[in-house]
Amino acid sequence: MSSLEDLRRVEVKLSDQDLKNDLTIYLGLSGGMTTKENVWRILSKLLTNGLAMKKNWRGANGKQAFEPLALKSVVIVPDVEIEKYIKRWKQLAPDRDGVRKRRERVMENAYQSLNRKKA
Repeated sequence: MSSLEDLRRVEVKLSDQDLKNDLTIYLGLSGGMTTKENVWRILSKLLTNGLAMKKNWRGANGKQAFEPLALKSVVIVPDVEIEKYIKRWKQLAPDRDGVRKRRERVMENAYQSLNRKKA
């Protein structure tokens, strides 16, 4: 999913328990040697980084909450570490796809521009 609208549509469809079960099984095949790796692979299949950057676990800082979503239940299995890995994967969304590097380049260019004006 790449937009909030995509996410809303999936949320509505997840009220169908058969679809929810099928999606859970499909995502469970993502594999991974650790819980973290498994959760991150699943989230990578479900959300683009752009959409992940618009959400956080509780909905703080003007973002929308991931915690109350039905989608969470297709990711979470009885393991206390999973919530931690979902949160961390979403926190690192800005670092994926080069967003942080682009921001650093913009700041560096602005700094160099200011230094040239002073000289």
